[in-house]
Amino acid sequence: MSAGPQAYFESRFAHDPRRETLWRALYAYHFSRLISAQDCVLELGAGYGHFINQVVSRKRIAVDQWGGFTGYLRAGIEGRVGDVADLSFLAPSSVNFAFASNLFEHIDGVGKGWDAEHSPTKLFLCISGIL
Repeated sequence: MSAGPQAYFESRFAHDPRRETLWRALYAYHFSRLISAQDCVLELGAGYGHFINQVVSRKRIAVDQWGGFTGYLRAGIEGRVGDVADLSFLAPSSVNFAFASNLFEHIDGVGKGWDAEHSPTKLFLCISGIL
């Protein structure tokens, strides 16, 4: 993001509480079948937290470079402000499910090492982990 995360959020991604309804349904009818209550779930580019706020799991971690995002996370979610490519705070094989929505088009280098096979998340996913 060349203009910075704050400029992006102010101009392109206004908060809309109706998205919470959409993500609640997506989680209930799709993602809940892929995520167990014992999993560690990581959301990259969490934005307003609409996905991670719906997740029911042992551990929930959200990462975004926009500092304001942590104020939208529900209690119990670990919010990390920073570059989504720097996941050095995670232990190897500690994540069962990693999720990103509308993120990769904003990352420089996608197609040059930022894909599902070679992304930084690959190091932190457990063997049966899903990206």
